[in-house]
Amino acid sequence: MILFSRYSFLFCNLLFVFQMVRADLLHDVSIPHDVKVAPDITLRVTHTKAKNTTQNAPKKVVIFLPGRASFFQKNKGLILGITGHDYTGTQNVKLARQADFWCIDMRGHGASLGRLSPNNQRGHIDSFETYLTDIHKVITDTIAPAYDGQDVEFYIMGASMGGHLAVRYLQDYASKTPVRFKRALLIVPMIRFTTAPWPRFMAKSFSKAATFLSFSKNYAAGYGDLDLSKSDFTRFKGHHSREAFDDTNEMMAQNPGLITGGPTYGWVSAAFDSETPLCQKPLPKAVDYVAYVAGNDSAVDSNSTLAFCKQHNIRVKFYPQSRHNILKETKEYAPTFWQDLDLS
Repeated sequence: MILFSRYSFLFCNLLFVFQMVRADLLHDVSIPHDVKVAPDITLRVTHTKAKNTTQNAPKKVVIFLPGRASFFQKNKGLILGITGHDYTGTQNVKLARQADFWCIDMRGHGASLGRLSPNNQRGHIDSFETYLTDIHKVITDTIAPAYDGQDVEFYIMGASMGGHLAVRYLQDYASKTPVRFKRALLIVPMIRFTTAPWPRFMAKSFSKAATFLSFSKNYAAGYGDLDLSKSDFTRFKGHHSREAFDDTNEMMAQNPGLITGGPTYGWVSAAFDSETPLCQKPLPKAVDYVAYVAGNDSAVDSNSTLAFCKQHNIRVKFYPQSRHNILKETKEYAPTFWQDLDLS
């Protein structure tokens, strides 16, 4: 009986170590870079190399722009899936093609600087132009030089706010960027964000008035810090995967300094301002575009996304039952997403 207990104890410890190894895999295969984008601001930019590459073919490189409140660790499945490491995402589908993966924690998000104060959760920015200049500096100073002289196919990928920024970057920096993008992969791109329960005109008026009255750094009405103790999956509208929900919350509980809470009035006002050039400027013709759209999205306006895609002849992959975070959605609700994530 004692011998059995000892073996049970040893087995449990080995199992724990195995789980810890899997949990740390993302960090084990990724290299973090601190990229200075302003005198007092550095961004965390992580590089995860493809596990295997096809010989006698161009190297594939993905530059990923996360959504608002997202960051490196939140995108574990996407990163390890695309780079071909021992993880296949929430749908147990290995991607047919592998690529190097660069993830940029946006200013004020994750491990990047730019928060209003240390450990401040407020998701604030004065202008989306700041995000764009940050992205350009990262690509110019860090990513492009890493592939100097190599045969490379670059893909820009953005999720939600990151999809919005990917489009704006191509619109504003196509003639300035040191890399040539083969394709833009726009995952639930934030062409227009939803404002429920407020009517859109009212939300815009509130954010503009609050910014004018010097309340731009205050949380927008209805938002605040993320309190994980009150997190309830039954009321969660981001995706349908309980496993992904619990894993993400556990990761954030262990790393509370990475959490971004709700948006400020200033962020909301800046997002409204950025919609105008996004919708009015043309897209570079040399880039191929694919949009992945969720039909049951409560964060961005899917109808506006579909209209934008039709206007610009963007290919659309549509998942009528999926919620906003397709990257963590279950196979039942986004059955072909991982196969549709085209790196050909």
